[in-house]
Amino acid sequence: MRKIIVPVDFSGDSLKAFHKAVYMAKKLSAEIHLLHVKKTRSFASIFSSQKEEKDVNIEQSFQEMLSSVKPDGVNVIQITKSGSSVSKEIVKYADSQEAYLIIMGTHGVSGFEEFWMGSNAYRVVSSADCPVLSMRGADNFIEISKIVLPIDLSATTRQKVPFTLDLAKHFNAEVHVIGTCIDETDEFVMKLTSYTGQVARFLTEKGIKVATDFIKGDNVTTMTIDYAKKIDADLIAIMTDQETSMLNAFLGAYAQQMVNHSPIPVVSMHKNTNLEGNISIM
Repeated sequence: MRKIIVPVDFSGDSLKAFHKAVYMAKKLSAEIHLLHVKKTRSFASIFSSQKEEKDVNIEQSFQEMLSSVKPDGVNVIQITKSGSSVSKEIVKYADSQEAYLIIMGTHGVSGFEEFWMGSNAYRVVSSADCPVLSMRGADNFIEISKIVLPIDLSATTRQKVPFTLDLAKHFNAEVHVIGTCIDETDEFVMKLTSYTGQVARFLTEKGIKVATDFIKGDNVTTMTIDYAKKIDADLIAIMTDQETSMLNAFLGAYAQQMVNHSPIPVVSMHKNTNLEGNISIM
């Protein structure tokens, strides 16, 4: 059975991620692992009574999440782990379960564990061996009917196609294959047109409804987000090592920009991501 890992800090954003996970689990016939990571501190073991109280509060918080979301028909497992690095514990647990997907919010509660989710989301995105779906305070993106699939000239750009295809099949979603044009030379445009056409034909042959388009500009992040907003997309699928312009390089990693700034959920994969199936569209 497929496994969806949902890291939770019991904030509103992790509750939204749980809602998304339940919706996806029903479509994918998957089970959900709600994972809370307690960050360990050298002095924590001294205060055993405080630790017991904290454990009770965690269990209560799990039950409140389950009562709020009511995941009827979906098997939900509650897991609590401890470690000095929240992101490493999330990735380690997902690896141990051979997870299909991690779903997490990108902003969390404030206070002593300030930005538990936000500070760890990109670390998980950049190191997990499975795709990671990040949600930045998204209220209205539970269903998945339109997926934006940006294509560039990087060596790995088409490696995100198998997972996108799998999602599109299960959710009966339309995929918008967009060529991201950061160079208008004839050679660049010709190669980008070829890559985009290959992906579009492959998806069409698999029975997926496809739309193609080209977007131009200096900042791939802004270009992609603006396009996704224009078509009312529900999800953007990216590689973490997407091709970047000089402006993007100055502003920071493409995936980090997307995770931090996209109001639309983003599913991120890197070149070593374990994906179900393989394709050849070269």
